[in-house]
Amino acid sequence: MNVTLAQRDMSMLAPLIGGRWAWCSCPFDENRRRYAERERHPGHYDAALLPELDEVLRTAEPLGLGEVLRVETDRDLDAVSLARSVLAAARLEQEG
Repeated sequence: MNVTLAQRDMSMLAPLIGGRWAWCSCPFDENRRRYAERERHPGHYDAALLPELDEVLRTAEPLGLGEVLRVETDRDLDAVSLARSVLAAARLEQEG
């Protein structure tokens, strides 16, 4: 994975979302299982990325382009609380 390219591409979005990012994560084995079982358009090249998957999963981190809200996806998600957190952060930024 070309992190520099991803950072450049994603940095263009930062102003549109106020520099806040949701980083969804789960344990390594669960993440690998989900990746192997998903079905996406061949244009995503998932099969070509399989040899690199373990390394990508071990080293993946947010791109460092702003505030990160970490969401653990291996447990039930309280979507209302998550939405409130995001909205509260946006209000604080507007007031600041």
